[in-house]
Amino acid sequence: MSETDTSKSIRLALESIGCVVRRVQCGTARSGRQRLAKAGTPDLWVARWHGVSGWLEVKRDPTEKPSPKQVAFHADMSRRGINCAVVCSVGAAIAEVQAWERRQQA
Repeated sequence: MSETDTSKSIRLALESIGCVVRRVQCGTARSGRQRLAKAGTPDLWVARWHGVSGWLEVKRDPTEKPSPKQVAFHADMSRRGINCAVVCSVGAAIAEVQAWERRQQA
């Protein structure tokens, strides 16, 4: 399964449990009309009830590692207390969002 397919499956699954999910495009625009996020920004922004939200970087499989810019972004979010994780499956994405909820409720 491609990273695009994995990302789409994760988006659909998270939306089915009540999350708002936004796909974020990074890189360089081919035309001057598109505005893209800075390199290193994760693939998905996820928001759930009661202010639970965070970033998910989608990888095709567990052996894929984040780029140095992605690692820097994740470290910055961690310092700011913002949820940010790398996931490679629907199950991992749902478990991560549920962990965010548990931490918020604690």
